[in-house]
Amino acid sequence: MKYLFSILISGIILTACSTTSSLTYSEKVSDDAPKKYTNIGVLAVLKSNDARINIENAVTEMLRSKGYPANYTWDVWPFANNLELMKKHGIEGDKIKEMLQQRVISQKMDALLIITLFDAVKEQRYVPGSGVSVGVAVNPGMYPVYAYPYYSYYGYAFNTISDPGYYVESSTYFTESNLYDIVSEQLIWTGQMSTKLESSLETEAQKFSEVLISGMIKDKIFAQ
Repeated sequence: MKYLFSILISGIILTACSTTSSLTYSEKVSDDAPKKYTNIGVLAVLKSNDARINIENAVTEMLRSKGYPANYTWDVWPFANNLELMKKHGIEGDKIKEMLQQRVISQKMDALLIITLFDAVKEQRYVPGSGVSVGVAVNPGMYPVYAYPYYSYYGYAFNTISDPGYYVESSTYFTESNLYDIVSEQLIWTGQMSTKLESSLETEAQKFSEVLISGMIKDKIFAQ
């Protein structure tokens, strides 16, 4: 009886400790040596402001806890994830790129981590948009967007979050995170993740950040 009870308790503990986020693919794209950054900006291009704030806060705090200076951007770019609002104010096309460059410069960032949602699934049912997903390919070199600077990718990310095929009620989310070096404007690292929303947004954001930053550290992106 004690043996069965021990198995039951162990199972409960393992279930409680299991993560609902997993890094399905990652690659250090640049051949440059790891660099020590002084200000890593974190920008989540997500439709939901609550999701954006929670993800940016969690990822920023996780980077800081590992000794990497980082800052969320929802307070300095409150509408950076709202394409409709930007269009309403005449910010479209190249103006979006210019806006992002200006904010990066004004905030003195030397690296920018852009996190975007590219697919969603509910009850094992695939719910695609009508456009091209950002991170479907295993090899980033297969898609032209990976050869462009951070501001080009940022504009490209809107093609997925503004797509009518995106459903917020889906329970499993697939995201792509790209880290850019601001000086060279090159993509340094890319990672794709699967996140199942099983508890509060704050809790899931914390789990997401733990898996994401652990993957980046494992790939030796940052200089110690």
